[in-house]
Amino acid sequence: MIMAALKKTNVRLIWRGALGGTLGAPLLLTGLALHEKLRMGYIPYGGGLEIIALPTFLLVGAVFGAVVGGVIWIFVRIIGAAKLPVMMRAIIGAAFLVIFISVSQMLRGKTNSGLIPPTPLEAIINVLLYITSFGALPGIAARPRIMEDEKRVLPQRHRTKPCS
Repeated sequence: MIMAALKKTNVRLIWRGALGGTLGAPLLLTGLALHEKLRMGYIPYGGGLEIIALPTFLLVGAVFGAVVGGVIWIFVRIIGAAKLPVMMRAIIGAAFLVIFISVSQMLRGKTNSGLIPPTPLEAIINVLLYITSFGALPGIAARPRIMEDEKRVLPQRHRTKPCS
């Protein structure tokens, strides 16, 4: 009974993360379009590229969100806490995405992609948009809900004052 509840909670946690990443995809594309509007004064192609890219970004957001949900589930299991604060989940999701982006950039090396490199301000804005949409939002959405039966399985760490 308890194992079935644990599996159900795990799937729900990963599902919530995937849903949060999927909801982050349109926000990311809207943010990128607004960034282009502020930078150039207009949106190239009338925003058509954002509409074409939406299915791909929905899939990428769902995958990143599911992985962030899994990472948060691992943190909940390691810490043994039944509740993880919202800011902590957002930080875990954002940190996971920063690590992923950093490792992928290091593995890519100095190969020339043929694109004009972004200015430092553009790079910062892009990273903040990606971290917010595919890291922090899935982390916030991946809220672990612990049932009454699971309190025996996931007890809160008992902190006592030292005896003097």
